[in-house]
Amino acid sequence: MHNFKQIAKELQHTAMGRAFFGRTLATAKTLDGVTEEEVALLNRFLVGSDDSEDFFALQGLVIKIDAMCPDAIKAERERISWGSPDAIS
Repeated sequence: MHNFKQIAKELQHTAMGRAFFGRTLATAKTLDGVTEEEVALLNRFLVGSDDSEDFFALQGLVIKIDAMCPDAIKAERERISWGSPDAIS
């Protein structure tokens, strides 16, 4: 099982230009729910052909992966099960 929080954290550092986590970029490509377009984005970072707009797109992917975290999914399910006003019926 992947540690989604750690993957999101390392991708965030990459998106901010603070570090480069090649292994994490490669792992993120294998996650269920990552689209072909997002795989292409991750590939651009892996080969160094990313541009300034890619940094913003990577931050969006970070948010998506962070939301894939089992704890985040569990919390969302609990929120919905408690009859939140914005819950889907």
